[in-house]
Amino acid sequence: MPYHQADARTTEFAAFARATQPATQPPLPGLSEWGPTKVVVTEHAYRVDWGPGVRPRFHYVSKRKACQCSLGQACPSVLRVREYLDAGGERAPDSPDDYWPAVPETCPVCGNPCRAHPRLNFEAHGLGWACQSGGTLHYWQARLQPILRAQRESIGQGRWVIPPVVSASGEKVYAGVTLEDVRSAHEQAQATQLRWSAEGYCPWA
Repeated sequence: MPYHQADARTTEFAAFARATQPATQPPLPGLSEWGPTKVVVTEHAYRVDWGPGVRPRFHYVSKRKACQCSLGQACPSVLRVREYLDAGGERAPDSPDDYWPAVPETCPVCGNPCRAHPRLNFEAHGLGWACQSGGTLHYWQARLQPILRAQRESIGQGRWVIPPVVSASGEKVYAGVTLEDVRSAHEQAQATQLRWSAEGYCPWA
């Protein structure tokens, strides 16, 4: 989308940038003329360095395509990251199962909506959250999953219900079904039944 069509938050960024740029530095639109920016992977996100002429100089863009600054998804840093990736730049690794750089939209335990719960913010685990149906209990259950997996592996418990299938050429033709897949499907089915019951919906009616 051309920057002259961006929303008011982008316009706000442009005005702020004009006030902090040298007189010879072009404002928005014309972002490509600002000069090179540097994008690097930092943990599970991207850091965009706009140079000393822009304040704040460093912007952090998550894999959810939003900047940590007040502009969020409208920040020009998001486009810089997209250009960086289109050019073959290194991709940021996915977050661990028990780390949330942002509050999840749906609960990883039951699939219901989540809300922020700042009391559970931890540096090592990101932002705290609570499930609409399970509260903070589902947060702690999600935190526990990597520990349970490691425990099962340490005692040699099989991970596969249906193992993957690999062809003679080494191509994976069937991904397989894990214990986690079965457990997750069962929990989501129970949550769906409860939601339908509460809403008075019957799929056979």
